[in-house]
Amino acid sequence: MYTSAAIIAENCVEKGLGLKYQLYNREYLKDKQNVASVSFLVQNCLKRKAEIDDLIKNTGLFQMLTKNDIWLARILVVELVLGRKSFKCTDKISKIVYKYKKRLRELGSGMKVENKAIPRYVRINLLKTNLEPALSQLKEKGFLQLETPKELNGFYEKLKNLKEKEFMLDFHVPALLVFHPKTKFFNFEWVLNGSFILQDKSSCMVSPLLSPHPGSLTLDMCAAPGYKTLHLATYLQNVGDIICVDRSKDRFANLLKLKKALDLTNVHCFNQDAFDDNFGSFNKNDISYIILDPPCSGSGIVKNYDYEESPTNNSKRLNSLHNLQSKLLRRALTDFPSARRVVYSTCSLTVEEDEEVIEEFIQPPNGFTLVNLSSFYYGVSTGDPKYKCGTFCIKMRPDRELTNGFFIAMFERINPKESVSPKRNIHDSHEIISIGTDENNPGSFKKAKIDYKDANKKETLDSQNESSGEDFKHNGTEGERESRDDVSNESEEEVENDTDSTGSKSDNQGDNNDKNDTCENIKNSTSSPQKYNMSKGGQPEVSSNGDAGTSGGTNGFHQTGEEKRRPGQFVRKRKYFKGFKSF
Repeated sequence: MYTSAAIIAENCVEKGLGLKYQLYNREYLKDKQNVASVSFLVQNCLKRKAEIDDLIKNTGLFQMLTKNDIWLARILVVELVLGRKSFKCTDKISKIVYKYKKRLRELGSGMKVENKAIPRYVRINLLKTNLEPALSQLKEKGFLQLETPKELNGFYEKLKNLKEKEFMLDFHVPALLVFHPKTKFFNFEWVLNGSFILQDKSSCMVSPLLSPHPGSLTLDMCAAPGYKTLHLATYLQNVGDIICVDRSKDRFANLLKLKKALDLTNVHCFNQDAFDDNFGSFNKNDISYIILDPPCSGSGIVKNYDYEESPTNNSKRLNSLHNLQSKLLRRALTDFPSARRVVYSTCSLTVEEDEEVIEEFIQPPNGFTLVNLSSFYYGVSTGDPKYKCGTFCIKMRPDRELTNGFFIAMFERINPKESVSPKRNIHDSHEIISIGTDENNPGSFKKAKIDYKDANKKETLDSQNESSGEDFKHNGTEGERESRDDVSNESEEEVENDTDSTGSKSDNQGDNNDKNDTCENIKNSTSSPQKYNMSKGGQPEVSSNGDAGTSGGTNGFHQTGEEKRRPGQFVRKRKYFKGFKSF
């Protein structure tokens, strides 16, 4: 383990390789059970490198080492000073370092492990259960629900002072619960059966923005491990299809395990490059909604926050990532003629991967426009204002929003083309369940009927017989599932987001296994659905000042209307296609 940690740390500095990429690549770390331990050793070695080198020099240990030994020695010093305080001496270097144990501890007594922690976020899986039974289950386990403040600053303050066994409903995202950072869910029954999903709040904000219509075809371009996909499935309620693409064999195997465990019948997985157009029986021209969460540096993840890399190697790596991200986004905006909405997100805080990528598309191609997201989630931080696109994008920061660092931008087509496939048609009498929030009760839900009578006949799902087939190109092997959307300091969880090959990303953690198959959850709830104000023909209503909620703004931007919001209520005002009633 120590040798692997030394090699990984050296690769981060000398070769510019990503930490999480190596942690989840068997070429660098064969035993997945050591991920948490190696991550701790490497990150503390890199963050405290100068202090550790001083310890090695001041104890005289440096004179006993060769150039090839230095990284292993640094890792062992971290273990003695900040880690387990001891280790087994299995080779020459470990025996040499261990001889200096007492002196190293004395000189390093002032070094402390930095415990940066964010709250634990747990999303209620509305394909399995609903708010009321979820809250009842938590109360039975001894948890105490606190009232969610109606003011955002009050919410953040209360969140910082949460005690163990206390939780709240989130201020912004429906069906999302917030717990103390040290709350453990490792063997929690509702996590194991898939009713609770361990997913960081930041990544839970993507699907509500994309908001695919039930019956539509959605593409997740870089899907594994699949937690955003699962969230999307909640919106579709198994009425519509999701195409998931991932190139990494190991991560694809994990994606299949999640699909099977949670019985995601409308999710179709393809082990291929994100630039491949072969989607089995699905036509790429039918795709209406796209999520692009490309490979990134993972610099926004709390465990990586403030991690300093070599400026030269970091610059080269960021340039490489930027080029790939731009190429993927250009494909999303140009290669799918029926695409209505594209959401781009990263768990990075670097402008090279965020604002500078979006800035290349300041005048988007093919009739797309950049949507102003500043009023969609009340009070959430936006991007760097020195960029034209900056204030139109969401950029969550750990020290402010108390989540992992996360960037989101959204493009919307002003006059989208209709789906071309004749087989995708809407059943006139079909009733679906729409997720809505009660304005006075954050996190609660109610079913709403959508009238398909006048909807375009080309705009929804395949027949049940077609969608029931296996559309997999599975070349992967079974492996441990990594959930990339929830990070904590617990040993049962894994580190999020890593740079991988095209169509695969960084890793995180989640502890979900079995899946029962029912959607009675939302049908049994009691609150009113959220309203989307629409005028005739599916166009947005125009406000008294003459601004339409989704009218095309200047400079290629897309302005949105503002409405009064309440905790747990997702506020927006946007154009939808013909035929749907307000819901």
